[in-house]
Amino acid sequence: ERGYHRSWGIGRHIQGSQIFDYWRDPDGLLVEHFADGDMFDNTLEPGWAPFTATGLAQWGPPVTKDFLGIAPGQESIEELRSMFSAVREHGNEFTLTRLRGLMKVATS
Repeated sequence: ERGYHRSWGIGRHIQGSQIFDYWRDPDGLLVEHFADGDMFDNTLEPGWAPFTATGLAQWGPPVTKDFLGIAPGQESIEELRSMFSAVREHGNEFTLTRLRGLMKVATS
């Protein structure tokens, strides 16, 4: 309707416990509707959780290629080249090994 299409959902996130629903707007931007999130304050010790496909949701449909930004075609190949270039040029937490893992999740 009006150029919006469902990208992924309805489901429940593990981190924060929000019920979520993701859509793409007419410009291709990802929009998340969410409700019922956990409330945190400064008494909660900060932590870290690995990024995995199974860690994205407690329940709901499997994550979609649209949500992950994996679309078939030349545009995807150019985007992938751009990501590899950024990893080489800028020191950050995304190594080639992690990117391979993300690609494996996206195509599973």
